[in-house]
Amino acid sequence: MASSPPTSPLSGTSATTATTAMLRARLEAVLQGAPDLNLSGLTFDSDGQVDLLCDVCASASGTLRTVNLARCVFPRPDAVGASLAGALRECLSIVRLELFSVGLDDAGAVALADALTDTLVAHHSLQVLGLGHNRIGDAGMVALCGALVCSSRIQTFGIEHNAFAAEGAIAVAGLIAHSRSLHTCWLSGNNIGQAGAGALAVAVSQSPLLATLDVSACGLGDPATEQMAAFAVAKSAALTHLELRANNIGDAGVMELARALATSPKLGTLGLADNAVTDASAGAIARAIAVSRTLRELDLSGNRLTDAASPALAAAVARSPALRALFLRGNAMSETAMHSVRRALDARAA
Repeated sequence: MASSPPTSPLSGTSATTATTAMLRARLEAVLQGAPDLNLSGLTFDSDGQVDLLCDVCASASGTLRTVNLARCVFPRPDAVGASLAGALRECLSIVRLELFSVGLDDAGAVALADALTDTLVAHHSLQVLGLGHNRIGDAGMVALCGALVCSSRIQTFGIEHNAFAAEGAIAVAGLIAHSRSLHTCWLSGNNIGQAGAGALAVAVSQSPLLATLDVSACGLGDPATEQMAAFAVAKSAALTHLELRANNIGDAGVMELARALATSPKLGTLGLADNAVTDASAGAIARAIAVSRTLRELDLSGNRLTDAASPALAAAVARSPALRALFLRGNAMSETAMHSVRRALDARAA
């Protein structure tokens, strides 16, 4: 007796709403072998639609590689992590999972972490996990990092603008220090404090792979920035891009960064926009620009530099062996002063 074909997860569903019609069309494409599922911005009408999504993802294991649910609105945001966890356990082929701004909280993050812990042992393919702009606190972040540290494939971890503090940042530091694959981590907009920043700085200095770290708007201040300078900037053999925007960094922190830049093995891009840098540290910045063999881009926009800083900066730019871009907009600096720096940069490039 011939066996009947497997039942499609879409069997028995009907397109009763516009959302259901669009969802069915995109899920049908996935069942036909499409590798990418993009539902970004979709408002789910019911738990049934969420269950349907998860069933199709599970059924498409082996072909589905990208799932983008960024900015989706779910009927019960607190349950979305648990719902997706089941699909993750079944679909080992997903390479990229985007859950940006979906209302994910600690409970959802822990559910995802449990699923990842189970599946990473089974060689899950996940390389990019985007969880920015959610409500994940310390408990959720500790769970996620504990799961991801088992992965030999995770490369990009986006956790910007969540709700974790020092404890969560320390967990991320452990992931950075021990990961065999992670090269990009975005943590901006989390109040990690000096303890969290210090742990991250040491971890970055130990990582042979982490190339990009964004800790913008993390409440660092000068003391934590000095730790970043001493470890991440001065000692990392991999870090090429460090973003420190909007951290209330003043001259003390910037002077330490400048000293570290002079000997940094790799750092090519440093973002210091929207801080509290004044002319008092312009000389130190200029000396770093003049001697660094790796620094290609420096963003000082939105600080407190004046025309008095421009001669030193222009002279340093003229001597720099590497600099290609210096951003100064939003300072108390005239167009004439900024033009003198741009002219020196253009002359070098010619």
